Amino acid sequence: IGVAAFIVLFIAVLVIVPIIFKDKLMAIAKQQIDDQLNAKVEWSDLGVSAFKAFPSVSLYAKNLVVINEAPFKGDTLAKIDELVISLNPMKLLNGKHVEISGITIDKPYVYVRVLKDGVANYNIMKPDSVKAPVDSSGKGGSYSISLKSITLKSAHLVYDDMDEQLY
Repeated sequence: IGVAAFIVLFIAVLVIVPIIFKDKLMAIAKQQIDDQLNAKVEWSDLGVSAFKAFPSVSLYAKNLVVINEAPFKGDTLAKIDELVISLNPMKLLNGKHVEISGITIDKPYVYVRVLKDGVANYNIMKPDSVKAPVDSSGKGGSYSISLKSITLKSAHLVYDDMDEQLY
């Protein structure tokens, strides 16, 4: 009975926790995206699931749209029906290694555009205003990320490079 009770409790936690913290998760994600990108990013649903790629924990966004700012203001860089990033939860706990078991991108439409002066619409990261501390020990950091697979389903890509005259 003890094992059955633990399994039921574990499943209940996996179902309830993402529902309880969904609004907080969405607010944190929106703030981080706004802080890091020169683009407008929207989605219809964002969440955490323990069942999309069990035993991994999956972060997902549905109807994800990335809209450029100047000089491509209003252009859609990407539109994705669903983005799922599956992580190994046990590796997250040690804080030194993130193991991404898979990224699945369902029905992405990506429009890459490069102007004649070489300015590209995919360069949407804001410049880093904080200087990273210099590591003089030569050892470097001990943080790592691994990615096992990327799956694209029904992808559509347009590459329009006016600088190199490629379309």
